[in-house]
Amino acid sequence: MDDGFELLEQKVHKAAARLRELAGERDALRSEAASLRAQAESLKARLQKAEEEARSAGGRAQPELRARAEKAERELSALQRDREELRERVARLVELLEGLG
Repeated sequence: MDDGFELLEQKVHKAAARLRELAGERDALRSEAASLRAQAESLKARLQKAEEEARSAGGRAQPELRARAEKAERELSALQRDREELRERVARLVELLEGLG
């Protein structure tokens, strides 16, 4: 009987430790997602500014502005992919945590 109880106690301790790890991971991912959202907003603003500058420049300096706008679009796309990956990881962690409850 004591062996069974000790085994159960070990499993509970392992589950509790894993829950703490997962909660820490979740918090880190949420923080990273918030940072990526801020970066994405900054890139959107830069892209919008570059597009406005391109429109106001008429034909002058368009290749440089177009290159800046394209770079900002690529960076924004990369950040959006990263954010989506983080969302998926957080969702998996939440599912795992709910399964333990």
